[in-house]
Amino acid sequence: MSYICLAFIRRGGEVWINSPGDDIYWNDYSYAQVSNQLQATKVSFASDDHSAITTGTTDVFISKWGPSPLFRHSKNDCPYDVTNLHYYAPVTISGPTLICSSGASFTVNNLPTGATIVWSQGPNLTRTSAQGAHPCTFSATGSGSSWIRATLVIGSDSVTLADKVIWSGPPIISYVTIDGSLTIPEQFCTEQYYIFNAAIPSAYPGIVSYSWTGDNAEILNPDINPVYINFQGVGDYGTATLHISGTCGQATGMYSVTREIINCGGGVIYSVYPNPSDNEITISIPFIESSNAKIYVTIVDISGIVLYQGYSSVGQEIKINVSQWNPGIYTAIFRNEAEINKLLFIVN
Repeated sequence: MSYICLAFIRRGGEVWINSPGDDIYWNDYSYAQVSNQLQATKVSFASDDHSAITTGTTDVFISKWGPSPLFRHSKNDCPYDVTNLHYYAPVTISGPTLICSSGASFTVNNLPTGATIVWSQGPNLTRTSAQGAHPCTFSATGSGSSWIRATLVIGSDSVTLADKVIWSGPPIISYVTIDGSLTIPEQFCTEQYYIFNAAIPSAYPGIVSYSWTGDNAEILNPDINPVYINFQGVGDYGTATLHISGTCGQATGMYSVTREIINCGGGVIYSVYPNPSDNEITISIPFIESSNAKIYVTIVDISGIVLYQGYSSVGQEIKINVSQWNPGIYTAIFRNEAEINKLLFIVN
């Protein structure tokens, strides 16, 4: 008892329970006896003061005897008779994490002999098999997070297994958040590319495709995630809309963001073309009233690392070979005596 209390007080973590204390796991049907260690996770030498778990190596266990420390050993390298060895595996619900309207089957792994099953289910699901069927089929009636539950009945005893958490039906677009390396601003600047990234929760299985559409927008590779969007038409409104399809069908609803399109260049509009490019880009420097003005150009990658620095007179062009640059999004920064402008472009 002092060992167990010390573990909880000083360590606060897991403790090992030896026989016969570990019999509680066999008696409450958390684990069932199996015929070989390939299925097993726990090992017992009957009523001896011992407990063990299997490892990834056949006939090698990690054991604890009485108050002694843990030992990693071969099956036969122990003080007990291995002919009295028993293997146990967890009793769990097995099945997919996504259920469509077409249905999916669930079973109980290592179902104890003589046990019957009472199935139940959470929201957005219906059972389509007879009660007690094994396997048992459930179908989606709506979208959302849900669960499958199995209660085992053995004689006058019963135990409810841990729920199998699942997603039911097509995705729900309101669960999706939109983020990216650029914060979505209150207004869209023309001649700039914005990154939109659909962040899907981990509990969201089965997403198979993305599709972006837009108004007053040029979209690069609209069927991938993240996506790059350039809004055009000063004074108009630009809209980006996301559609998602899952294994169970099209998402209910869509995500859409609309902003006014403005000229953020203070009257000076620079350009980089072709955009995107995989070989050479041309930077066009517009004419500015001050004919003696120089435009200083810096290009950085998404991490802020400088890849190019130079300058040009107004009304000129700069050509840069980008064939050896990594694919991604880059920022061209333009500085003159009056203002600073930025322009995004993409290297394939």
